[in-house]
Formats: sequence, C-alpha cells, structure tokens
Amino acid sequence: MALRISPRSWQLGLYAALGLVPSCGAVVTSESGIDGVGADTPGAGGGVAADAAVGPDASGGSASAGTGAGGVAAAGTSFGGSASGGVGPGGPVPEDGGGSGGNLNLANPFPCVPLANPPVDDFGFQTCEGELVRRYAERTCTFAPPQPGPAPDGAVDTCATHEGCNASELSFCERDRWSGGTICSEACQTDADCAEGSICECGAEVSRCVPATCTTDADCEGDLLCTLHSADPFENCGYRAYGCQSYQDACGGNLDCDGGGFCSDWGTRSCDGCVSIGRPFLVSGEARVAAAVARSDWATAELAPSLSVGPVSRAALAREWTRIALMEHASIAAFARFTLQLLQVAAPQDLIEQSNRAMHDEARHARMAFTLASAYGEQPVGPDTLDMSDSMNGWDVESLLVTTIEEGCIGETVAAMIAAEGSARAEDPVVRAALAEIADDENRHSQLAWRFVAWALTEYGQRAHDIVRREFQRHLNTRLAATALSVPGQELAIDLRRHGVLSPSQSWSLAAIARAEVIGPCAIELLRSVPAPFADNRPRSRELVA
Repeated sequence: MALRISPRSWQLGLYAALGLVPSCGAVVTSESGIDGVGADTPGAGGGVAADAAVGPDASGGSASAGTGAGGVAAAGTSFGGSASGGVGPGGPVPEDGGGSGGNLNLANPFPCVPLANPPVDDFGFQTCEGELVRRYAERTCTFAPPQPGPAPDGAVDTCATHEGCNASELSFCERDRWSGGTICSEACQTDADCAEGSICECGAEVSRCVPATCTTDADCEGDLLCTLHSADPFENCGYRAYGCQSYQDACGGNLDCDGGGFCSDWGTRSCDGCVSIGRPFLVSGEARVAAAVARSDWATAELAPSLSVGPVSRAALAREWTRIALMEHASIAAFARFTLQLLQVAAPQDLIEQSNRAMHDEARHARMAFTLASAYGEQPVGPDTLDMSDSMNGWDVESLLVTTIEEGCIGETVAAMIAAEGSARAEDPVVRAALAEIADDENRHSQLAWRFVAWALTEYGQRAHDIVRREFQRHLNTRLAATALSVPGQELAIDLRRHGVLSPSQSWSLAAIARAEVIGPCAIELLRSVPAPFADNRPRSRELVA
C-alpha cells in the first residue's frame, strides 16, 4: 500500500519524545530480533530480515532458535538474518540467523487433527482441532440465505426482502451486526463468483468470497496446508483469509493462541491482536467493548459529514464509524485504569497528568465517532454498558508493563498511524479534520506509553529490562509482510477511503509497516538507552513484584 504518511517521521517523533538518538542514524526495518535476539520458538528457523542498515550492537538472528527451517534474508544486514542466509528449509541455523538451505525433511508443525465428529458434508473445508480450518478441495456451495429477522428499535433498513437486493442472482438481504439494520450483500457458490485473489468460503447458509493466496492444499509446499488465518469476520477485526502454512508457523488456529489472541499470517503464522483506532481495553488478553444501542447523548451537532454516497456505502460507513466509536469508548476505561495503576506504582506526576488528559481525549474521540456513525446511519447510536468484570486484576508492575506495551506502545502507535493515513486519504473536510485531531491525540497517548516503559526500565532494573525485551520480542518476532490483499467490493472500498475508513487489508498492511519501521526500531533504541547491567546497578526505591 502506497502511504500518504511517512513512517520515518513517526519513528523520529518517538525518538524525540523519549530523548533517544539512533545509533549512527540507523534505520532498522527488520522485526525478527530485539537488540540481537532472534525468535525464541524452539525448533524454529532463523529470523526474517528486510533491507536495512544497522549500527553497532546489531548482531542479527537467532542463535538460540535451534534447528529447523532457514531464515529469510534480503540484501543488507539486519537483526533477523544476513545477506548470505538462505531461504529454508535448511539447518542447523547459524548464529547470524540465515538458513543453510539444506535438504532437511521438515514436518508440518500444525497438521490437521480431525475432529471426533466432523460434519457429513464440509464442502471441501475441514475444521480440525485447535480451530484450524483447511481448504482441501474446491466444491460448489449451497445458497440458502436466512431471512434477516426483526430489527431493534431505531435501526435503519436498506432492504426488506432478498428480492429487494437485485445486483445479481446471488444478492441477498441480511441483518447488519453493527447498525442493527438490514443491508444488501453478495454471496457466492464457486470460486468463479469471486474476484481474483479470493475463494468462495462455503457457509452453513450463506457463502462469501474471502481473500486467498491458495485455492487448495495442492497449492502448498510439501505437507503444508491451505488454511484459514486472521480473525473471525465479526468477532475481531473484520478480516478473514486463506493461505499456505509455513514451517516456521507459531500457531495453526486461534485456540493455539493463549490470552485471547488469534492466529494471523504476516509471512509466517503468529498470535496477534486487533487493529483499530483507539487504545484497546484489554481484559485477560481480549479487547473488550460495549454493544451499540440507539441513543443520542453521545452525538454532537458540530460535525456534519457529506452524505453524497449511496445507501450501501452509507450503511458501511455507519458500521465502521460505530466500530471505531466503540473502541474509543472502551479507551476511556483503559486510561481510567492506567491512571489508577500509575498512582499505585508511584509513577511521576507528569505521567499521571498525561494519562488523565488522555482519558478526556478518548471521550471526545468517542463523541466524534458516534456523531459520524449517527450521521451516516441516519439514526442516533451510542454505547451500551461496558463490562468491567475482572478488569482490575493484575496490578503489579510486571502486569502493567505487559499491558502498556500491548495497549500503548504497539496498539496506540498503530492506531495513530491508521488515523493519520485515514485523514490523509479522506476527501470530506469534516472527516479529515476529525481524524487529524484523533491522530495527533493518539500519537501523544502512544508517547505516554513509551515514556512509562522508559521510566520502568530505569526504576526497576534488570527484571523490567527482561520483561520489556520479552514482550517486544513476543509481539515482533516475525516480519509482518505488508502485502495488500485483493478485497471484493472495490467501489465500496473507495467510498470508505474517501470518508477516512481504511479497508481491513490496508489497516493490516499499515500495522505491518508501523511495526517494522517504527515500533521495532524504537524498542531496540529504548533497550539500548538503558543497557541491562547499567539498569540493574541504578539506585531505585522499589522492587518489581513478580
């Protein structure tokens, strides 16, 4: 995806906020290791490297990763591998992280283990243990869409029956989860009904086109399978795709991910979280949001976007802005909790003030997003109750560091860049200004998270250093391949971009770029700025609670 914003400027902005000076002006774009440490997955191959120039202390790769498939290396030297490293299979893995390109016979780390009671007809899609789903054969799907059902009070319908949707023989009317109203959608029966780069995923009633880089297992190397990755289309980030497994995968299906993550594919499969605008409110690893209900007190008359798009695009914009609004609403709770946690660990006064200010920022963002959602949907929408159960667990510094890195250093850095990119692409001046304001605030919130981590490194020494290194390594241990996938409905996607909403594949691509060119390098420089031996000898008033 060609960006309108500059990742380099975001990287330098974080450096400036933390008072960091990159070693020799290096720009590191590989994420396979933090400060010379590669992936820790037993049996995995070397790290994955992109073009990069690296300053001192940039010994790359994973000397501890064991034997297995070789690393993937491009020109130059980076933290993940060397220019001489091969593309696996290969092994054993040399210290520089590159594979030797041997003929080691590798086994699929996540084969399909059949369920005890599989369905009689799976239409070529087999569900295996661990929520691994493979596409082993192409078959014709059935088409029997359900009736939309009754709408909640105040919901806006764009269709009443399937016959009201006449774009094609496979058009149908369904209930939209976010708005509660009805929308016209497109089904499929075979892959030929889908755009290039997609396959027809058979459902129990409705079958849909989803992005895919393989058609069946036959397209994959050796014993690897063509399997589902990323998130459920409704429960997480609105993204679902198929691709070939790799021998370096760290998960096969969502149940392989502890703590509520899901198995996503960024060149290799790894457990990841959701991409969205706003600081995620994580409880036991899951992003928690309220449900959307009909209410008008969260909207403001100050924002009036252009509605010069068709009903289908307006409905989609209402859904997306409702999703953003619910995330921003949950961010209020995330910062309220963060402020209390900062008080408990006796954090500096300026960090507490910034966290309190951020909570008010998120309330303003939620009002703007609910206003836009209400305008596009032509009905008022706001949040229902937010479940706070178990959200106050884990008040020790280690838990706070883990959450801050995921919610703030990673989540809000990505969120800020998504908002900025959406603003740069938006043609509606009202939406463009709202997103620019959100991007500026989210950038400041991200810097707050990084500042807290920097303070904890100096305050708690070696143990904090180990936790920070481990957590960034866990999130950044595979290169996120920023490949824009083909998504059906290009006209709709264009309308969404004009109104500041990126498609799922664009958001995920931008998240990959953010991690590779902003978050990874900043984590490396932050850890360098407080070397572990020096940090452990620094006088401090408290011990980290393990």
